[in-house]
Amino acid sequence: MAKKVNEGKSDSTPDALNTPAKRALYNNLSLNESLALSVHESICQYRPDNWKGNETKELIIKGKLYEVLGDEKEVERIFPIVKQQGEY
Repeated sequence: MAKKVNEGKSDSTPDALNTPAKRALYNNLSLNESLALSVHESICQYRPDNWKGNETKELIIKGKLYEVLGDEKEVERIFPIVKQQGEY
């Protein structure tokens, strides 16, 4: 049980959320699995190399987040969470 807690998992966490980044998105997007996976796939597909700390490249990520989320405030809320994930 302690291992699951440390991984950010619970018994109800869907199996598709098999990485810390996916679980972070899921937990911060109202437990919406399909939205979390859509955001994850978009980031993975379009992220430029060495994007963290590069304002121009970060705007590319924010643009892709906006395409999925459709809300500028939500993009600004989720972006710092995305930026913290080592997977991206």
